[in-house]
Amino acid sequence: ALPIYTNVLTMRNKSHFSLLKALWQIKFITPKGLFTWGKAIHSEGVSLMALLRFSAETYPNKKALNSEGEELTYLQLLEQAYALASHLQQKYGITEGSKVALLCRNHTQAVLSIFAVSRLGAHLYLLNSDLSAQQLSDLSSKNKGYQLWITDSDLPFVKGRVVTTEELSTLLSTNHTALPKVARGGIISVLSGGSSGHYTEASRKPSTTAFLPPLLALLRQIGIHRQQSVYIPLPLFHGFGLATLLISLAMGKQIWLTKYFSILETLHSIKTGEIEVLIVVPSMIPRLLQYPNASGQLASLQTIITGGDRLTLTQAHLCLKELPNTQLFNLYGTSEAGFFMLATSEELRKATTEIPIGRPIKGVACKINNPSPQGVGELWVASKWAMSSRQGKWQATGDLVYRDPQGLYYHRGRADRMVVCGGENIHLDHLEMVVEQHPLIATARAFTIDNPTLGNSIGLEIELIEKGALSEESFREWLREKVPYSSALTQIAFREVVLTSTGKRPSSGITH
Repeated sequence: ALPIYTNVLTMRNKSHFSLLKALWQIKFITPKGLFTWGKAIHSEGVSLMALLRFSAETYPNKKALNSEGEELTYLQLLEQAYALASHLQQKYGITEGSKVALLCRNHTQAVLSIFAVSRLGAHLYLLNSDLSAQQLSDLSSKNKGYQLWITDSDLPFVKGRVVTTEELSTLLSTNHTALPKVARGGIISVLSGGSSGHYTEASRKPSTTAFLPPLLALLRQIGIHRQQSVYIPLPLFHGFGLATLLISLAMGKQIWLTKYFSILETLHSIKTGEIEVLIVVPSMIPRLLQYPNASGQLASLQTIITGGDRLTLTQAHLCLKELPNTQLFNLYGTSEAGFFMLATSEELRKATTEIPIGRPIKGVACKINNPSPQGVGELWVASKWAMSSRQGKWQATGDLVYRDPQGLYYHRGRADRMVVCGGENIHLDHLEMVVEQHPLIATARAFTIDNPTLGNSIGLEIELIEKGALSEESFREWLREKVPYSSALTQIAFREVVLTSTGKRPSSGITH
């Protein structure tokens, strides 16, 4: 608790006073809150269970989790996480330093497993449920095997010691034996690069202070402390989804989870639960809003936060038009560096040609390496809450960006998505961004095609806001005025862009 107190003592001006007020409202810096933090860390070590204990003692009877119709209070969530930790220790021998792979969708057992494994001091690997059996085997070999797999029964078969989440859900008793003391929870690893299929691991150790700068940005610029309920359709194995879950739990929110993103289920849950905050990947916005009477079912929303992929001008303006009383925010970050930029609702509303990814939040340093004459270059970032071994160090994001005179950053594509067509360099991300400027287009995905004449040519999948609203001929005529290489576009398909389970469009390689 001391680092929290030390940080807030430095705040002096009016905006800092408002921030202190927000921290007081979420009980972080009240005398009781500071005592509860200290007691939780002394009891659970620097683990995720300490965060859950703080919330359980601060909001014991408040609803914490709603998943598949099952509801748990904060106290019930803590008791069941403890019982699960005891079970994993006694039956499966999970102790400090063990490696546990979590391969499942969003539900109560997934949340309980995250806290239970951290409390035992074991290392937790959150694996993408879209991975094939071979990819899972390769990851297991890379990490020299996992002592235990916790997985949903309908996901790919894995070799090793396995317990299904369905089996764990039968542990109704909250009785448990005393758990051994741990100084710190094990590392928590998520996979990055999933949209391209080339996965790397981003690992972090639990920390008492690393989450503070992102939390303070959410309090200061979004006012997230004013809302009570959060709907998270993003998978917890995604860095954005996991961070949202942990910060929401720390603030005592009521959290709604769903195994799959379903338009009907999302609309029904938001209306039924009177949800105030929706966390989404941008491509989910037009899919929700194109449904009949969607704006009426989303009337309770006060805040929509997007992240994890590129927000387009069409998506942003559609959201602001259909939900005029809802604030829209765009967050930008990477699995390795964490969340470090934010664009406010006002900045998004003022955008006329493209959407900014935001400005760096306090505590972050950003620079553009090797900028072109137009100021476009690769974004590098340094933050104290980056993955282990990169904290405070400069690291490349792989994203090409531009910074305007007002200090707003704009995405210009991935450095690794450039292809050569007929001797011309074409950035697929830039093409997608140009296409998505069309007011009738919700989402686009560009990919390369083997071409005996050009070497490569370009294909496009285009998802329209309204089916049949645009013909190929009129689209090509519009595109010719936007890019000089439209002749390299040999294939166009108007259809729904199939997304990954994280809500992103897949970044494909060459299609034969």
